[in-house]
Amino acid sequence: MSERLGAKEVVKVLNEYFEIMVEIIFEHEGTLDKFIGDAIMAIWGAPFTTGDDAYNAVAASVKMQRALREFNDVRIRADLEPIEIGVGLDTGHIVAGYMGSSRKLEYTVIGDSVNRAARLCSLAAPTEILVSEETLKHVGNRAICEEREPARLKGISKLVNNYLVKGLRYPT
Repeated sequence: MSERLGAKEVVKVLNEYFEIMVEIIFEHEGTLDKFIGDAIMAIWGAPFTTGDDAYNAVAASVKMQRALREFNDVRIRADLEPIEIGVGLDTGHIVAGYMGSSRKLEYTVIGDSVNRAARLCSLAAPTEILVSEETLKHVGNRAICEEREPARLKGISKLVNNYLVKGLRYPT
């Protein structure tokens, strides 16, 4: 999109998109970590846990994809290009806190599950939500999932089991 539109138009579209997505993250008890270009990094369970963070992340992701379809319907009717996203989620132990230098600190998270989530996000096709086996264990049968082929993810030595989220059994 950035190749076809001017920088001002890309910023306008991204800001509209981010506004919608961030509200959904907050509605589902998530924390916005950062924007990485056109990507959003959000976390659940840090700095505070709800006790159901994996489910909240999946529920937010499902709602984000639904909201994006609505956003894109408006864009398409206005003869504008749609936005497509893939989502990757993993659950595990992380280190959360302020990191950086003496001149600039940012609250963020680091750990294997952060890396797996990023790699699952890269693996996800547009409109897909991919979750790890650990996330699926925490969500249980509340999500309708389809098992995918284990994937070799960059920087991860073992194959990673992953699942495509098709929906929620008990939508919120």
